[in-house]
Amino acid sequence: MDQIPIATIDLQSPIQDDIQFSIDDCRLDILTENSGRINFSVLDGNHVGIGETLYLNDKVLNVWNIQPLPMEPEFISRITKHMKKSKKLLVRTSESRTYPMFFHSTLKLKPNTSGVFADTFVDVISNGFEKGVIFVNGLNLGRYWNKGPQKRLYLPAQWLHVGTNHIVIFEEKKAGSKISFKSKPDLGPV
Repeated sequence: MDQIPIATIDLQSPIQDDIQFSIDDCRLDILTENSGRINFSVLDGNHVGIGETLYLNDKVLNVWNIQPLPMEPEFISRITKHMKKSKKLLVRTSESRTYPMFFHSTLKLKPNTSGVFADTFVDVISNGFEKGVIFVNGLNLGRYWNKGPQKRLYLPAQWLHVGTNHIVIFEEKKAGSKISFKSKPDLGPV
């Protein structure tokens, strides 16, 4: 409400029947996520978006402004170009930041004798990030969530090149302090 989170609902949290807040002159924003399902013939009630009618003072809310975030290469390219001005991802975390938020960082790679880079694993969770999506050079690397199970995302060497590589992070809840690159995966409890 007015850019201050008042509730989060996900499939791993109990859903409240009512979310209470005062309303004088305010703006209500609702972020819904499409998790992109593949090969699911039965969802067992696992749906995305707003699944029920919303009410305010016993009246149905039915007038909406919808702003999609099409996480496709062209959109991410525009975000990257817009954010190139910043040189560091984040120096300090701040509780006053408004989420969700995009972050941009660069990874500069020098030529090596073999001319080949190694595969790596991107770790943002152990550095304080909570839930979001990572893009490397405009390509969707994947989703991360501190609830797991997977803690690091596999980054194939073929996605990287000599010079500046652009990393864009869409963080939904809380940003961390840095991005780490590891040599081994962390698949969580197996």
